[in-house]
Amino acid sequence: MLVIVLILFVLFFLFHQLLWRRRGFPPGPTPLPIFGNIFQLSGSEAPGISIFKQWRDRYGPIFTFYMGPVPFVVLTDYQDIKDTVIKNGETYADKYLSPEFNKYFRGGEYGIMDISGDRWREHRKFAILQLRELGVGKSLMESKILTEVEELINKLRLLENTDFVLQSEIDVAVGSVINQFLFGYRFDERRLHEFHKVKTLVNNFMEEVGKPLGVLAFTCHGFPEFMIKWMVSGQITHARTKVDHNSDHNDDFVEAYLRKQHQKEEKEDFDSYCDAQLENVCFDIWAAGFDTLTNTIGFLIAYAINFPEMQKLIHQEIDEYLGHGHRLLTMSDKNSLVYFNAFANETQRMANILPLNLPHALTKDVTINGYHLKKGTGIIHQIANVMTDENIFKEPHIFNPNRFIDLDGKLRKCEELCPFSMGKRQCLGEGLARMEIFLLAANLFNYFEVNSCLLSKKDCLHCSRISV
Repeated sequence: MLVIVLILFVLFFLFHQLLWRRRGFPPGPTPLPIFGNIFQLSGSEAPGISIFKQWRDRYGPIFTFYMGPVPFVVLTDYQDIKDTVIKNGETYADKYLSPEFNKYFRGGEYGIMDISGDRWREHRKFAILQLRELGVGKSLMESKILTEVEELINKLRLLENTDFVLQSEIDVAVGSVINQFLFGYRFDERRLHEFHKVKTLVNNFMEEVGKPLGVLAFTCHGFPEFMIKWMVSGQITHARTKVDHNSDHNDDFVEAYLRKQHQKEEKEDFDSYCDAQLENVCFDIWAAGFDTLTNTIGFLIAYAINFPEMQKLIHQEIDEYLGHGHRLLTMSDKNSLVYFNAFANETQRMANILPLNLPHALTKDVTINGYHLKKGTGIIHQIANVMTDENIFKEPHIFNPNRFIDLDGKLRKCEELCPFSMGKRQCLGEGLARMEIFLLAANLFNYFEVNSCLLSKKDCLHCSRISV
């Protein structure tokens, strides 16, 4: 009798897991009980590209896969994504994360990246305002980035003919730009230890949550909330001692936040702009603005090494544009360097830094292509598949900057190139990132030829171009 009951229980469990719970969702790969499709995802050669392409080819542009016991509806067609996340953005604006994640990792519903609702809207708006006020898109932020460009160029000249890791030097430059925005100072030689501490923590976090099994657990073991405090609380405490609440001028993001916090507290509001929120927002800006950008520039350098004939075209374009004079390139020069911009666009398309887009959640019931999905359902707008869609980009796995140049020799606009995502959750630091990519990478090619040192197996530079 017990055996019969056990068999019936197993059959009922399998029926529920494999059939019943999947009703009403778009078709997709059969999930394993408890684990879902996690092993297929983690075993994929290129998560978010190869396995998602296989699923798209088999089930269509809209399908369902399971991250553990949780179903996620995946949109891989650009038009479907445009019709949902852009045209009906508020419906797809929530973030899908379990309460346990934020409680363990952040100490509550704090930050910008992993929360939803009024706090997310308020603080995203505040962060965008401060990016604008502190000079993104203006000469103020440009001058700060160019300071890092000059420091990088001078340091690389000193390191010439020695073994060094170019990526590490780029990391410091990008980290200094972020820290100038947040705390108002760069990482000079005296403060490099601070940079290495922050870089290690951010990299550990990105590595952990980038693993499918880490996402399955919805938690980052070894990186709980107190690690965020340790990462930024010292700088925040120091900034608090300097802030003048009677002034209306802000030199950095934290100073602006502390003034806003003081104004709120004078009105007996001690929650909306609290210390825990500031710590988490600082971490989010680091996590979103550092790893992805340094990797993008790293890929750009790697493609230049692997396609030397294209690198020569970049050098030729810069030399012809600057003529006999020689100076740092600025944002006013950007539109004139068509081939470099096309090369950068193709790098972002091919590198595909975010192979698995971060999951959103529905704020209300919707119908997508005949499928009725309830509020709270997880949605993934898979931009990685858009940027490798052969119907949009011919021969998508071939590196070809010319696809972004039209017949008149001008840079072709391509809305399907969406490395910063789309909709309400689009990267809020996109403007800053685009400035950094151009000013850092274009000026590296302005002053150096980049190749691979076969003996040391490390990236190196030959300063055989014009010196100043």
